[in-house]
Amino acid sequence: MLAAVAVAVVIAAGGVLISVLRGSGGGTPPKSVITGSPPTPVVTPSPSAIPVLVAPPVGVAVIWIPPRVADVTGLRLAAVDYTGHMRGSLAFPTVPTDVYSWSQSPDGAFVTVNGVVFTSTGQRLGVEVETSTWADDNRHLCVARPATPASPARLEQYVPGAAATTSVALPPAGETMRWSVAACDPAGNRAVLVAATDPAITSGTAGAFEVADWRLVRLSTGEVLMDRAFSPPQPGSVVATPDTRLVAEDTGQVTVRDSATAALLGHQIGGGVGGVQAFSWEGTLLAEAIGQGSTFRAAVVDWRSGRIVWQAPFNSFLKEAFALPGTDDFYIDTTGRLQVVQSDGTAVTLPY
Repeated sequence: MLAAVAVAVVIAAGGVLISVLRGSGGGTPPKSVITGSPPTPVVTPSPSAIPVLVAPPVGVAVIWIPPRVADVTGLRLAAVDYTGHMRGSLAFPTVPTDVYSWSQSPDGAFVTVNGVVFTSTGQRLGVEVETSTWADDNRHLCVARPATPASPARLEQYVPGAAATTSVALPPAGETMRWSVAACDPAGNRAVLVAATDPAITSGTAGAFEVADWRLVRLSTGEVLMDRAFSPPQPGSVVATPDTRLVAEDTGQVTVRDSATAALLGHQIGGGVGGVQAFSWEGTLLAEAIGQGSTFRAAVVDWRSGRIVWQAPFNSFLKEAFALPGTDDFYIDTTGRLQVVQSDGTAVTLPY
């Protein structure tokens, strides 16, 4: 969910991601090593950013789309359903469109602007931790808080605007690493954690963006159910299905594993290191960049058979992809073209 241009810096969201936009200039942001999304800085919430809105119909899942160009009247997000029809909007007159951050829950029932969580009806719920991941229940957020001199790293689960419902200590991730949440499932009491290079520590240095470990843990206790370490750490990325069942390791060869056993379920050759962006909600498909050399294209692939379900033209940079709940469809942004790509390969271009 990036608008025209973006600037860098962490991850977000069970596949639903935060972007930071900067007017009409600049370049394409680097991907996060965990989710393939652009990294996200902390942006100070604007207390006066009370939205003016046309609320989407109750029960209709939507995608929130930012403006293509700067608007002097303030930030406006449009709500679009999966068929490409406009269903509502949120307007923040006091939020400038040249620098802002935003994200949404998987079904669009919640939207975050400059760190403040709102419901799709405009109710302000509270401040979101900047590296939180939305759970597959579309209600909870999960976060791996980094260690401080006073406390160890912690895995927490919370509802926006409320205190954490669980908070458990995590072991050190490594000198230049930090934990983040690739997926979490409150009903199943599970989360997939990834230890990867901390951009705040290694930005601009050799060996940045490496994955050291992924773990399946119990949300309530932190108990490790499966631990798969990379020795030495590998350049690339790790993504998981929203329900934590499957994990895809992308270190040049994409490998899909059962998260509970690490058993190999499938693999494919090709694509760039870290090219995988997301699983579909049901776990059947992967959104990724495929190709060789300097020529890549965005694609949706059936990871079991290797069949390409959909692909964009060559050199179409895959900015972002995330799963649409209850389907095997994706939202995909290929350098300014926003689409819903359905599991049969049909693509619906969204207004933008």
